[in-house]
Amino acid sequence: PVATARLTDLGRTLLAQAGVPVIASEWERIEASHRRAEEGEQMPHTSAICLFLHHARVRGYATEACPLGDFGGAEPDARITRAGCLMYVEVQRRGGAAWRRARKWHHQYALQGYAAICALTPAWARRLAAEAQLVGVGIGYVTDLATLAGDAPVGLWTHCWRSPYSPLEAVATDEALPGLPD
Repeated sequence: PVATARLTDLGRTLLAQAGVPVIASEWERIEASHRRAEEGEQMPHTSAICLFLHHARVRGYATEACPLGDFGGAEPDARITRAGCLMYVEVQRRGGAAWRRARKWHHQYALQGYAAICALTPAWARRLAAEAQLVGVGIGYVTDLATLAGDAPVGLWTHCWRSPYSPLEAVATDEALPGLPD
């Protein structure tokens, strides 16, 4: 089980009065950066991003939710860094139009030379990887929250592909993933 705690307005006020700096939480940053948060449709996506960031930190990555910057059309849900390797990741829940997802994968590929996708389940991860390959993304990495929570693999990424035509390959460790900068 995972629990999330947020400060109330009173909690923020009391901390500020005590001289304790209050910074925006990951949850608040994620909701502020996504368009549908004010419509109340963001909570499951925000939860998924927070869970992905948790699993990345457990595996030694430094993390940032919804990084700010000019990413050439990409709007990454997460930036993770380990051993000098920087990755921008899209956390994709079920749903959404296939053409929107295709656009996300293209933007990621243009930004960093590969796609990095976190899905909810292994089946959804395989489907998203196949969609990315179908639209010409030559290198990519996928993982899923169910595997990360249940099987507790050592690495963050469960599978990769090396070309738009290659099969998915299991990834045992995050060291020396193909296509990543050294």
